[in-house]
Amino acid sequence: MNFYVIIVALTVSIDSFFCGISLIKKQKVLLDVIKIISVVLVMCLTAYYLGNYLTNFFNYNLELIGGIIFILIAVLNLFSKEKNAKTSFCLGFAIGLDGSCATFSLAIMNYKNFLIPLIVTFFHLIFLVLPLLLSKVKFIDKICENKIIAPLVLTLLGLYKIIFSLL
Repeated sequence: MNFYVIIVALTVSIDSFFCGISLIKKQKVLLDVIKIISVVLVMCLTAYYLGNYLTNFFNYNLELIGGIIFILIAVLNLFSKEKNAKTSFCLGFAIGLDGSCATFSLAIMNYKNFLIPLIVTFFHLIFLVLPLLLSKVKFIDKICENKIIAPLVLTLLGLYKIIFSLL
């Protein structure tokens, strides 16, 4: 496993932190977390296998396309409105979309390791539960206000892949 995969998984999972903040005052938090993570896992596994399947039909390097997908995810994150999901499954889909797109991108860039969707899902779980554990700390409000970190990191990762695929 390489460091690039870990950075991608970390970056696309940051939205889960804000999702976890929204769960702080709910009654059945554990059930919500299980539902959300189940949806994220299914989406990431599906994207991984689809990406692996599609690479069988292409003879050229797909890192350029993968890098472009990362930048598109970043732009969507940067300009998306607040997500008002009414159920855990919708919330899981909303936060899992970035993870599944990133997993798909990694798969078409020839990162062929079954652990990738599991790592992405694991980071989603960490960021989902972290606010619940830190719910008594006041700096969480300050972190919630900064929504540019994840899109910035994804853009840089996408540019990195695009530049090195063209060299």
